[in-house]
Amino acid sequence: MGEATEPREPAPRPTMGDHFSDAVAAIRQPFVVYDAVERIAAYNAAFSDLHRHPDGSPVLYPGIAFQELMEWRMRTGFFASGSHGGSAAPAEYRLLKGDVVYQLRDGRWMFVDNCSLPDGRLACTWSDITAVKEAERPL
Repeated sequence: MGEATEPREPAPRPTMGDHFSDAVAAIRQPFVVYDAVERIAAYNAAFSDLHRHPDGSPVLYPGIAFQELMEWRMRTGFFASGSHGGSAAPAEYRLLKGDVVYQLRDGRWMFVDNCSLPDGRLACTWSDITAVKEAERPL
C-alpha cells in the first residue's frame, strides 16, 4: 500500500506583471527601458549581451546614464564607422525619440524601435535587419 500524501497547495497564479517580466526576459531581441532622465531602468539579457567588455564582463547596470553608455560605445567602436546617428560631441548624446538604424562594428544592422511612454520613459527594442539591408544592396 502506498503512503498517504498531503494535498498540495495550488501554485500561485502569475500576475500580469509576472507575465510581462517573463516575456521581456525571454524575447531574443535586445530590449531596454530608459527613465525620464535618460538612465537605464530595466533591460533584458539580449541587451546586456550586446554591451560587454572584451573580457566578457557586463558594461550595464541599473541606473547607468545613456550618456555614459554612448561614451563607452564610442570608445570601444561599438558602432561601425559613422553609424551612430551623427558626429555629436559627447556632451550632446541624447536619446532619440524616433526610430533609429545603426550598423554595429560586427557588420550587423539594427533597427531600434523607440517608444515614448506617457511618464517620460522610453522603451526600446533592437531588431536585427541585416538580411533586409543585404537584400537592398543590389537594388
